[in-house]
Amino acid sequence: MTKPIGISLLGLGNVGSGLVELLHRKQDELKQRTGIEFELRYALIRDLDKRRRDSGITLTQNADQIFDDLDTDIVVEVMGGDQPAAEYAFKALQACKNFVTANKYLLAEFGPELLETAATNCCQIGFDATVGAGIPLTRTISNGLVANRIHRITGILNGTTNYILTRMREDRVSQDEALDQARLAGFAEPDASFDLNGSDVAQKLVVLGLVGFRTIVDWKTISRQGIESISSIDVGAARQFGFVIRPLGIISSTDGGVEFRVHPAFVPRDHPLATVDDEFNAVLLEGDAVGSQMLYGRGAGAYPTASALLADIVHIATHSESPQISGFQTQTAMQEDWSAQYYLRIPVPDKPGAIGKVAGSLGHHGVSISHALAAIQENGVPSGQVCILTHATRHSQIDSALNEIRDWPELRGSPVSIPILQASTDTTSPREFVPLGILDE
Repeated sequence: MTKPIGISLLGLGNVGSGLVELLHRKQDELKQRTGIEFELRYALIRDLDKRRRDSGITLTQNADQIFDDLDTDIVVEVMGGDQPAAEYAFKALQACKNFVTANKYLLAEFGPELLETAATNCCQIGFDATVGAGIPLTRTISNGLVANRIHRITGILNGTTNYILTRMREDRVSQDEALDQARLAGFAEPDASFDLNGSDVAQKLVVLGLVGFRTIVDWKTISRQGIESISSIDVGAARQFGFVIRPLGIISSTDGGVEFRVHPAFVPRDHPLATVDDEFNAVLLEGDAVGSQMLYGRGAGAYPTASALLADIVHIATHSESPQISGFQTQTAMQEDWSAQYYLRIPVPDKPGAIGKVAGSLGHHGVSISHALAAIQENGVPSGQVCILTHATRHSQIDSALNEIRDWPELRGSPVSIPILQASTDTTSPREFVPLGILDE
């Protein structure tokens, strides 16, 4: 009789409990499909006195009990965070245990070292749950698209911010109100700053850069623009111009290297990513052989994440060896001076000549206006907002113009700039919109 594959967990929170439940539910089916029986061994927990549903797994507060257990073949880390998760990851691999994790931080900070430690100790690492939860993203890139050279990855990789922007658009509420909704729905932490400022997506891009481009960057150096500055005015302007706002992470292969960036974008309504609402994630992959492919699914949640963890467990159990990622290229996260159309919102004063001054400053820096909405007075109340679409413009030109405008003493707030995502079809002209006022070039 074949020896069962022993599984021990580091952590037993929502995701860990979901994995245990899924393993119990799928045990017979997995045995029929793979011929392998899985045995739950230990779960590392903080509080032995906390009431838990009896799952047949032995609870422990001693991590070494897991690393020393000869019958534990796979260690699954579902603790999250940095320490002691990182320490335990290396201990598991050094103890010749295969390792599965949903912790994007571990891969973003220690990816190459973990992979090298695994190779040295003849172990495997599964980390498909680190990006996109239940979407088989890293496995699709590393295995399913192994014959392709990946040119570009464009994705909605954070369910919290996508949920917030969806609610702002559909419910016509402020960002603060949408964030409250996200917390009530369980999609946002009490402190959601890591999601809102783009750091979560930056860490996920490191993982995708590792598997898709063999490139290592420090996630803290990736250009990041969060959604904090996006207001109801921007969401409404996007609607009128024929776009929706999506939070994107983008990796592109360029002549100068691999470019990483995180920012919200105006996405044309006929673009595939425009239909991805609420907490869902979606990723467009562009390869030299397959062209464009899109993967879509729930980007968070206990069961989607547990599903990805279980897929990694089964893959390790059914493959004595997996091809390890190697040949890394370390580079500084770069941002090329790429060209795109932009949406700009300038909070100008309610004074004669204000709009003309905006146009003059943009023109001075080579930024050409395509369309504009102007709302200087709204229901008799001064609002002072000019919303502009530019023609294709270099990022450096936009920066130069906005740096000048930010210094205006009469400005009523900070300008906002959001790139426009180019679709596969021609979208150089915005869709139909109902202008509040038109500003000609």
